[in-house]
Amino acid sequence: MVSIPAGLHQAWGRGVPKSDAMSRAVQLGDSWATGTPIVGTETIRTTSAQLRSVKSHISLVGSDGEMGAKNANPSWSLIGCAFIYALIATAGIVLNSSVILVTLLTKSFRGTVNYLLALCSLFELLHQSGQFLFVYIAFSGRNFIENRLAAKILFIPTIGLGGITPTMFFTGIDRLIGIAFSEIHDKLKTRLYLAMITVISVSYGFLFSVVSYQGAKQDGDLMVTGSYTDALRIIPLFVTITNLFTLMTVAIYLFLGITIRIKASGLPSANSFNRRTFRALFCIITVNIGGYFITSIAYFLLAPSITCPVNTFFCALMAAIPLNIAAASNGPILYFTSTEYRQAFQKEFPFIFKQTPNQNQVAPQQNGPPIRISCDAAMDEVARFVGTFAAREQQAQFLIQFIFEHKRIAEREFGRFRVDK
Repeated sequence: MVSIPAGLHQAWGRGVPKSDAMSRAVQLGDSWATGTPIVGTETIRTTSAQLRSVKSHISLVGSDGEMGAKNANPSWSLIGCAFIYALIATAGIVLNSSVILVTLLTKSFRGTVNYLLALCSLFELLHQSGQFLFVYIAFSGRNFIENRLAAKILFIPTIGLGGITPTMFFTGIDRLIGIAFSEIHDKLKTRLYLAMITVISVSYGFLFSVVSYQGAKQDGDLMVTGSYTDALRIIPLFVTITNLFTLMTVAIYLFLGITIRIKASGLPSANSFNRRTFRALFCIITVNIGGYFITSIAYFLLAPSITCPVNTFFCALMAAIPLNIAAASNGPILYFTSTEYRQAFQKEFPFIFKQTPNQNQVAPQQNGPPIRISCDAAMDEVARFVGTFAAREQQAQFLIQFIFEHKRIAEREFGRFRVDK
């Protein structure tokens, strides 16, 4: 927590010369770097992320000193970042929506793990939808928006951002119970069990969003870019809880992998399904948590070493890209690691995954291209051959019978001829 002079942004907005604002911000930056508060100023408590946001605005303010004005000049740096986020968010919404749709339309996807994966995708979808506020603010040329308004717009998307962590944790718990204690898992009342997990995850996300909104209201006049990096005001308690959920999720999946390894001597079919499910979940967790750690390392290690305020702000934006890519990865991971999901995707989206007929390739001729015969055509040929062979067999039996009959007649006539002779 650091101290920021209240009304610094308002001073910029009233047309205070940029040089004065810069000098105050430099003083503020020195205060932040040394950990000493600025004497003689009205202060408010905020996070280091907010300070980086304030510092970043210095180089983004127009020459006229106005911020957030309707006719402000566009910032091409912001537009470039917004374009990247727009691509990632669009892909994330489409891919996570496909996971939800496949889960709803596939009758075999009625298990607890399928529901929880769809719930993870729903939270990620909400999270990605919030990126379009930043995209709109950047492309419209406004550049900044009041923090109070940004927090209101991002309220529901922030629920998704907060709900994804406990949902991943409960997905690991569900698989651990289902594999290590399968009898207990089979006796669970599925609807009540899943409803409880949903309520807990949504409640945590809702509380996460409420606390962020209340923090934003304390400095509601602060002009922000509309990105999560600027708009969120996360208290240390939620950071600790989120990190705790993350560490417990990692521990659960490590224990789950060991359990599957130990049970490998059981039923081959059950273990094959468990291994495929674990592989898909492990990849999802690894990518998401990996994105979280990459973002954290880049933000907390690189940002303090950057002296230029605007570079610090853009460092925060760039550092969050791996986390957003991870949020869009659920669908592709399920497609490439799970046979069941791959078949479901191919069935529900045939216009994307064009299925070719099952074909058996015959060895190529010496002087010609390989011959391909479809399975249906081959079966027809076999049936025709069998029918032809059966018909010819009847004809052969009739011919043999005819020959033997005439042989007996010939022998009888020949014997009579010998007697007469």
